[in-house]
Amino acid sequence: MELFCYQTNERMQEKDIEKLYRELLVKCEGLIKTLSQRVDAEKDAEEKEKARKVREEMERQKREREEQERKKLEEEEHKKQLVPKY
Repeated sequence: MELFCYQTNERMQEKDIEKLYRELLVKCEGLIKTLSQRVDAEKDAEEKEKARKVREEMERQKREREEQERKKLEEEEHKKQLVPKY
């Protein structure tokens, strides 16, 4: 089987076609591997960002609860000071 090669105006031999096919196949496999690695890296980065946001929200809620508890204790202390002692 021969294929016409437009660049050199020559016909390609079957072995040359197979060689080009193998080279293209290796390049495609390499590109697919690279793309897969990039997708995995992007997924990892997204998961890390999501985990960071969850941690920040949990910390914010904890600070808010601590602040509410502190205010509650201050109010109770203030009420104790207002109650006259007999």
